[in-house]
Amino acid sequence: AFIATIPALQTGLVQAVTALQQNYAQQGVNASKQATADLLKGNAERLKVNNKFIAESSGKAIVSIEDMQSIVNTIMTSVSETKEIEENNRKQRESDRVKMEELLDSTKKAINSK
Repeated sequence: AFIATIPALQTGLVQAVTALQQNYAQQGVNASKQATADLLKGNAERLKVNNKFIAESSGKAIVSIEDMQSIVNTIMTSVSETKEIEENNRKQRESDRVKMEELLDSTKKAINSK
């Protein structure tokens, strides 16, 4: 009976090891399935967020109307300031021309009186 028990014990051990290996393999398959499902869910969520962002972005102007108004106001202020500077320069040139003519006249008078 002892001789018959050893092969049965060996068979039981082989079956136990095989069952354990199958259990580990099944756990690996389950983990792989779960990782794949998580990856697909994550990709779907990122796709949803990205599509929403793209849809919102593509519907808007590149530059907001408020920014454009600010830009136009800045340009208009610059043009006004430039015109004012040019007018002041024109007045200064005219004033300098008159002074130069007066200086020239007074120099001519001084030379002629001697």
